[in-house]
Amino acid sequence: MAEINQDGVRDHRSTPYFAKAAMSIAWPSFLASAALTGLFFSSVDPNELVLFGVELELDRREAYGLGFMVFWGFSALASAMTYMLARPPESKPASYVAHRASRTNEPR
Repeated sequence: MAEINQDGVRDHRSTPYFAKAAMSIAWPSFLASAALTGLFFSSVDPNELVLFGVELELDRREAYGLGFMVFWGFSALASAMTYMLARPPESKPASYVAHRASRTNEPR
């Protein structure tokens, strides 16, 4: 849980790493999905959707919801890949460095 200072303000530096990573992926992908859904369904009628030659019998709201979730999934995948590739490389833990130095007789 994030710590709260004397003024009642949450210190963002104490936010868990996983929470920061999840929001760095989820929020941009949510916004992209909203934009993609609007763009896609402004040019495609949900009642005329066809998948592999079979007409999908979906209500408009179901089609909008399904389209949003599909776009969100692909956007989240793209955001996660970007997040992973943009991180700096992790340094080796001190125990690993000490272990390697002791095995190869190299100075630490």
